[in-house]
Amino acid sequence: MRNLLFISRDRELANIQKLIYNFKRFDRDWVDEQTLMLMVSPDFSGIVSTIMSHGLSVEGKRMMYTDVIHVPDPTEDQQKFKDRLRRDFPTIRQSFEDTPMEKFIIAEAGVISGRNYVWIYDMLTKEFNVPQENIRTVALFENKHSQFKCDYVGEYYDNETQDLCFWWEKPNEAFGDYTSNQSQQ
Repeated sequence: MRNLLFISRDRELANIQKLIYNFKRFDRDWVDEQTLMLMVSPDFSGIVSTIMSHGLSVEGKRMMYTDVIHVPDPTEDQQKFKDRLRRDFPTIRQSFEDTPMEKFIIAEAGVISGRNYVWIYDMLTKEFNVPQENIRTVALFENKHSQFKCDYVGEYYDNETQDLCFWWEKPNEAFGDYTSNQSQQ
């Protein structure tokens, strides 16, 4: 049985600020007005994506736009989500301006297996010809056993021994989260 890794609001916000700080430190001039924040799994990643969009926006310019990429739960058909992104990405890329978006920050609150990031990254680079240097990947929390390694990580954890749970999150059995029968202090 895994131990609960409870992420308080303060810990979540501190790691978001760490991500923004490190992004500005190591990719100071990378973000421009043609950069789009892609929020992976909006039901889990809204807070990190929104705060990062504001924190990384170009000073004196419009706020960085954010769009979403929906991904499946472990028990859902991944192909349906791939087909949706394949259909929607041309519109997402065009964004709301006359000039299409050229750079993308892919952000998620928790990268557990990394399987969704693998297919998203592959689709953007191979099907939509987004150059690798025009993509940055972000995980607020990344499982150290993830098959995908993000460019920026707030904090690593071990999904084999720790059950990641945010302060706002309702336990989700699809992810193997705690149930009342499994709780451990």
